[in-house]
Amino acid sequence: MRRLAWMPMLVVGMLSLCSCAQWNGLMEMTTPDSKKQATDRWRQVRSQLKLRLASDQFKVGHIEEAKKFVSEAIQLDPTGQPAYVLMTKIQLEQGETAQAVETLELAMTYGEESAETNYLQGVLAERYGRFDEALTSYQRAFDLDPLNAHYLAATAETLVALDRAAEALTLVRSRWTDFEQNATLRALAGGVYTLLGRHEDAANAYAQACRISPDDHTMRRQLANALFQAERYEEAAREYETLAASDNVSAGVLVGLGRCYLELNRPNDAKHILQQAVDKDPARAQAWHWLARTALMIDDLLTARRAITQAQQLEPSETEHALLLGYICVRQEDYAASARLLTSMLDEQSSDPMALAILAMSHRGLGQEQEAERCLDKVKQRHPQFRLPASLLDHASSSEGKDHQDSGRARAP
Repeated sequence: MRRLAWMPMLVVGMLSLCSCAQWNGLMEMTTPDSKKQATDRWRQVRSQLKLRLASDQFKVGHIEEAKKFVSEAIQLDPTGQPAYVLMTKIQLEQGETAQAVETLELAMTYGEESAETNYLQGVLAERYGRFDEALTSYQRAFDLDPLNAHYLAATAETLVALDRAAEALTLVRSRWTDFEQNATLRALAGGVYTLLGRHEDAANAYAQACRISPDDHTMRRQLANALFQAERYEEAAREYETLAASDNVSAGVLVGLGRCYLELNRPNDAKHILQQAVDKDPARAQAWHWLARTALMIDDLLTARRAITQAQQLEPSETEHALLLGYICVRQEDYAASARLLTSMLDEQSSDPMALAILAMSHRGLGQEQEAERCLDKVKQRHPQFRLPASLLDHASSSEGKDHQDSGRARAP
């Protein structure tokens, strides 16, 4: 029994040693450096959570909420590059360009070069009109991430801004197969084709874009416009009709449809559609202008004059409105009004051959043959290649021999 008496003391001693070891370990875990490391790790985790919330808010367009969360992320981790990148995007969205420059510089300080940082450098350079610098940044972004069609599109758009449209088209077409299901690139190509005057190719490119994104109304309208410019009026009309069937159809779409109907020799349908256009947007001068031209085609001179007068009031400096109003006045035998309008116009634009020709008709309608001849002589001298439109020639010949004493009496209200 005496030999076992020392056992309790041994156990107590061993327990004491274990406790000391645990205590020493605990002390090591709670040194100032380890505390700081644990705190930093926790702040980084919280920062990443805030950044994720900010990113989600930014994607759905809640810019202020996104800015609040990303600011908190930066406060929690002032060296995290992704937060600065997102803050740069938010500041660009809010038009805070100078602040975005500073933020992007911080992003570059706290991380390596990336496709995204190069892209944002391009956006900032473009904001300041430095397109050569923007092009270099966009190209670098695309080099770093060659599967990002957005960077390719930005590069091509900058080439267009630098008047290098043909190069932009070559670049986009060179990656056509790589992005077979990308409607944006096809729409971009359509826009470049339009700039180059290749309307048939533009229509085909937009058609491909619409096959990929059939519900994109913007692309469908671009297709309709391209078909119209390519003189494929029946196809254009079908596209415009599809757009016009929507509840929120724009006046611009209705004007496009009306012009298609005019080209298809459907002036009554055109007038109906263009009347809808001016009802929908009374401030759109071009809608009134085309309504006037349509009414003129079906000899509805009262509607024609009312419409073109409205267009001229909206855009008093637009020459086309003044010319059309002057001609409509001639058609109504309101020669005095036409003469006043065109004389005033020619005081500012004395060399416009159409204005001189219509003014000649006005003088002739008023019996002022010498004034009419002077106007026509000016046309021959200054514009020898100009040919008087058949409609004016017809009116001039039908006016000769008339008694013009009362020719100003037929006036539109």
